[in-house]
Amino acid sequence: MGEERNDFVDHMTDYFMHRIDEWLGFDIPEAGTEEHDMWMYKVAEVEQIQSLQGVITYIQESMGRDFAEFTIEGEYDLVQAGMNPLEIPRSVIVALGESIALEEEADAQAEYALYEYGGKYFAVPGETNANVRYFDSERDALAFLGMDAPADTGQSIDTGEARPVKPLSVDLDALHEDIKRYKAAVSRAVKRRPTRIIHVVIPEWPGGTMAIKFGSVLFSSLYTKREKITLVQFEPERIFRVESAVTETEFRETLSKYRGLGVSCSGEIRFIVGEMNLPEERSTS
Repeated sequence: MGEERNDFVDHMTDYFMHRIDEWLGFDIPEAGTEEHDMWMYKVAEVEQIQSLQGVITYIQESMGRDFAEFTIEGEYDLVQAGMNPLEIPRSVIVALGESIALEEEADAQAEYALYEYGGKYFAVPGETNANVRYFDSERDALAFLGMDAPADTGQSIDTGEARPVKPLSVDLDALHEDIKRYKAAVSRAVKRRPTRIIHVVIPEWPGGTMAIKFGSVLFSSLYTKREKITLVQFEPERIFRVESAVTETEFRETLSKYRGLGVSCSGEIRFIVGEMNLPEERSTS
């Protein structure tokens, strides 16, 4: 099974992200809501995908789809996608492969049908419990079927569907539940304390879609209303003035938990209690 990221993996992750965008619609949910947490969860699942194995896992476990049926529906070339021909489901070969007509004089191997799929040649037996064989050239495939000079007997393919996939390296369900439990505990504690002025300094704001995700996570980690968070400096460092009762430990611990979902920024975030002299901050940055 291909374990490296390639063009097919990039194409599929773009497709999965597009499905999330369609699910989300035009209204961005507010941080701290169930809709926002679910959005972050869905995005994190896709961002975990780094290989063809990850694509298969996502299709089967997150989408609840049969991988072979999904492949046939999308007419995907699994050979070009990097899958070992030994692991390509029989149903995919038959549905998407080009059938090659055989001469009647083929010998006892005639119970096989021959298909070209992804530049490989597959001899598919009529019996579903028999192994499929693949060849790199049509000549070798025909030779195996007794229609040319003797050749290698080819590689044998296990019957049926794709082999069991490995789970994602990160248990996203457990991570999501851990974040919910921690935030609920901090929210209860924050309500019992008086608020004070805090300044949060972000040395390097992320770009692209990560900017949206990080902004939502940052605000969620401050445990206060949006109107209590004010952007007082945009660059070179981004500085927010905040009215909150959250402690620095609670703030950093919340951010670190979201880092497990792939949401973070570069550089060391500063958490400063009290007012700031912004001109001095600029001169020392």
